[in-house]
Amino acid sequence: MLAIAMAVQAARLLPASIRPRLHAAYFLDRVTPVSIGVVVFLGVVMAASISVAARLADAQEEVAPEEEPFLPEPSMPPIRGRCPLVGLAALEPAAGASSLAFNLAVVVAVEGLVVARDGAVSRPRPLCLLSEGELTEALGLDPGPLERHLDRHSGLIGDELVDVTTRHLSGCELLCIPRGRVARHQLRLLGMALGRHYDLIVADATFDDDRAREAVEDVTDVLMAVSLPSLHSAEAATRMLDRFKHHPRLATTVLVINQARAETRPTELALGFGHFVALPREPFVAEADLRGVPWSLSPSSSCRRALLRFARELLPGLFEDAADAVAV
Repeated sequence: MLAIAMAVQAARLLPASIRPRLHAAYFLDRVTPVSIGVVVFLGVVMAASISVAARLADAQEEVAPEEEPFLPEPSMPPIRGRCPLVGLAALEPAAGASSLAFNLAVVVAVEGLVVARDGAVSRPRPLCLLSEGELTEALGLDPGPLERHLDRHSGLIGDELVDVTTRHLSGCELLCIPRGRVARHQLRLLGMALGRHYDLIVADATFDDDRAREAVEDVTDVLMAVSLPSLHSAEAATRMLDRFKHHPRLATTVLVINQARAETRPTELALGFGHFVALPREPFVAEADLRGVPWSLSPSSSCRRALLRFARELLPGLFEDAADAVAV
């Protein structure tokens, strides 16, 4: 359009003796500068519209949701009995062990059921021991109560710790583990002292807390090694496999690949553990953790659905048995 207008204007500048020879030039004298300006304006508007449309298309491509990965069925060693102790150890920084520990406790509190000997049905009472870090700050948890208890009792742990836990709105209870203060002996005593009051205890260990990580690897009934789909996590998982190669711990260890993408597939490394779980990558999960909000309560979350699946397989006594009892 703009090129046509420029051609028209150029033709008007030709000598009068030449213009009659041009087939389309007889109307040139009737074309006014105003009409040419309108044509130019329309051309500019059209070009701008095409540019804006192209940018909108690019923006839609950028915010388009990621393809949900194919998630294999979780493989978990089922644990029964009174108050199992589940540990989560991060294989690299920001792998998400604290987030998974917290949300596992929440989903058990909200979705699980417990049947008493007299047939009464109630919600489970889970306790989550969260390592001091960003999530505990977002949740407003203080490591002071447990730290002062350890200082006063010099390694002994009593069930009075129940009185200093923080009750979350979901029904689970929370206790902050001070960095570097809870090792094998302390975690074992915590499980013994508090197990009488709860149906489940979940404990996590951050990557940079060696004492807590050794504790959950040694003491817990089931260990969940939380990794990312990265080379760093793969190397850490390989080292863990070497440590547990001839150890019964391997039979109760689960490799959890967090933030799995569509192209992520189980590898020989995952098969080496015997038990494997994948959780999809959802950008809102990180935002929920920063705000201290459990993403496991979001009905549309793929992570929630995957978490609930492996929670049912891991803790059948808090899900399937209770469901059967209610159905009767």
